[in-house]
Amino acid sequence: MLHYLISGLRVVSDFPLSGVAESAFSADPEVHIRRGPLPDTLGTPVLAKPNWMLSEQDFLLRMPGIARIQVSRGCLITLDAECSEADAMPFLLGTAFGALLHQRGILVLHASAVSSNGHAIALCGPSGAGKSTLAAALCQTECNFIGDDVAAIQLNTGGKPVLWPDSRSHRLWADTIAHLGLSERQGQSVRNTIQKYHIEPECEAKAMPLSTIVVVRIAEQAGQTAAIEPCSIVDAAALLRAEVYRHFLAKCMGRDAALFKQISDMLSQVRVLRLTRPREPKRLPETLALLRQHIAEAH
Repeated sequence: MLHYLISGLRVVSDFPLSGVAESAFSADPEVHIRRGPLPDTLGTPVLAKPNWMLSEQDFLLRMPGIARIQVSRGCLITLDAECSEADAMPFLLGTAFGALLHQRGILVLHASAVSSNGHAIALCGPSGAGKSTLAAALCQTECNFIGDDVAAIQLNTGGKPVLWPDSRSHRLWADTIAHLGLSERQGQSVRNTIQKYHIEPECEAKAMPLSTIVVVRIAEQAGQTAAIEPCSIVDAAALLRAEVYRHFLAKCMGRDAALFKQISDMLSQVRVLRLTRPREPKRLPETLALLRQHIAEAH
């Protein structure tokens, strides 16, 4: 058995999880990942879509020619790969593990996360907004890496929102790696068919109090300057509902009411900023300077 820490959960796997650093723990595992044959359909689905289906306790993800992945009761993931396990891994660690977090009732955002001065900062936004790039650039200075793409958030025993650590590697496109000078830390490709690579980070090993969420968007026009503005609680609630990881799946799983409460409870203690970043990659330093200023002001 191989041991991992993913979104704060103790995970054991029957096979190596590419792009995830092994983690030692002595307590009982909370999640088991295994290989095994899977059917094309669930026995009693309550909802069926072209590539996935739901039952009361299970989620089945189907990618023809790649894999079928079943997530059960928030504690078991079964992989039936039709190609290399490496090509199936982004789906297992992405959508499938996101479904598992939803099954466990955890608030999970589509976000990269870093820490600064003992506090976590989550960078939300759609694919292509530059979350991973901004996180990687921040980690070249005063910040430490917490996680990439998926951010699991819960209230601790004191009622404070914390962001859980993750041992999944940072994943960046080849041109971003070159631009940030990270070639020496470039690992294997995320999938054989794309030029996106694992970057080995120095990860935080404990839950971090969450102080700031930054919702990132690309400027609509070329030449537009970087800008950050605070969001009201009402606007922040609407923005973050859209940033829930695989939000349509969460809705289909009946999570809407619970997510509304979780986001509301979090927003009473966390500030939300909206960042507009220039389109041009050469203007990344401008965005970073503005972002660092607001991170520093929080502490």
